[in-house]
Amino acid sequence: MAQTISVWMTVAMSLHRFIGVCFPYQSGRVLTARNVKGIIGGVILTAVLFNIFRFFEVTFEVCWMEPIGVELPVLRMTALRQNELYRKLFYEWAYTLIMFVVPFTVLIAVNSMVIGAIHKSRKIHAKLNVREGNGARKQELAKEISTSIMLVAIVIAFLLCNTLAFAVNLLEKLDFQGLLYIRLVPWSNWLVLCNASINICIYCIFSERYRALLFYYLRCFKRKGGGGDINNQNNIGFNGTSMSFL
Repeated sequence: MAQTISVWMTVAMSLHRFIGVCFPYQSGRVLTARNVKGIIGGVILTAVLFNIFRFFEVTFEVCWMEPIGVELPVLRMTALRQNELYRKLFYEWAYTLIMFVVPFTVLIAVNSMVIGAIHKSRKIHAKLNVREGNGARKQELAKEISTSIMLVAIVIAFLLCNTLAFAVNLLEKLDFQGLLYIRLVPWSNWLVLCNASINICIYCIFSERYRALLFYYLRCFKRKGGGGDINNQNNIGFNGTSMSFL
């Protein structure tokens, strides 16, 4: 379930940046606080509903282990997990489409357009650099470019870390479970875990505001809430509804 949320939050952030870059005049009306909260809530709710049946795929029994002389819980597949129709519909079709085909297609298409918009923005930025009196506009444009590059980097990391999982998924659908498959499974799981933790590094590299927020909360945690001025948080300029920490 966490992986589903991670995948579709990446898609949502890419669409957020796509609207902000390619439709700047409409973005203020579309990317409101209510809409952003609704999208986040929708992603979480959809992920729960999509994965809810997986909680009924296994059960556990306490078995006596004769060689070591102790009782240990052992996972057992339920009738649902062993049902051929369920496996075909969920794992071969729904899981492949929802977790790989659709998000990969959307991310590649949307970020290709964002990269094109960044290229145009760089040309505008270059023209502004040779003019006088455009300091505020140049700073705003440079921030937009930096934010877009950061999110493209997040998407590239996502694609790189999840491509092997997609390949392993295809091998499983083809019923290829030889030595190559056995060796690739742990690596694909490791890359998915890396993707879940690498975004914070990308944010810290590209976003000064994110670094400020991170250091602020780390200091608060270190002080355990004692003696800190909560109002100082406002000086960072955090605005969760517009994802302005980006």
